[in-house]
Amino acid sequence: MKADRTIIDKARALAIDHHRFQRYGKDFTHVHHLTAVAGLVSLHSTDVATNAAAWLHDIVEDPNSESDFTVEDIMYAYGDDIGGIVDRVTDPAGLGRFEAKKISLPRASGDIRSSIVKLADRYCNHAFTILTEDQKFAELYLGEFDFFMHTFYRAGREQMPLFRMVGAQQEQLRRLAELRLVRAV
Repeated sequence: MKADRTIIDKARALAIDHHRFQRYGKDFTHVHHLTAVAGLVSLHSTDVATNAAAWLHDIVEDPNSESDFTVEDIMYAYGDDIGGIVDRVTDPAGLGRFEAKKISLPRASGDIRSSIVKLADRYCNHAFTILTEDQKFAELYLGEFDFFMHTFYRAGREQMPLFRMVGAQQEQLRRLAELRLVRAV
């Protein structure tokens, strides 16, 4: 059990160090988001690989000036289970956002542990957008909402509490996005 905790602690330490200068919104560091995702994942899974991957879920997509990590680096350092989850939740590089999501979301939804991490990530992104009243991101997430939900539904994830939690955010995102449209007029 102590070895399991050490793996999660090691993943947390690496993620915090890697993202320490990255911003999440105007007032927070990216560590705020990682902590929220990892905390939510820990409520829905006791699996060590899933909990470690929750901390590492953005590490490949978000290079910094001091360190870039590949999926292979994560697999080497943490093993195939953790590396595989990180791989499945990572958007492929070099593509536009929608094109990348068309690849990564079906991959994440096809694996239960990756689904937990990706659904927790999306829930936390939506919650932060709603709490900070970020209308730009509300429009972005609302534009992706149907594809996101349909992808996880097709994979049979509709009974997962996290799936239902993400689904419950649609109306709040819609109201926030519509507010932006009203203010623009």
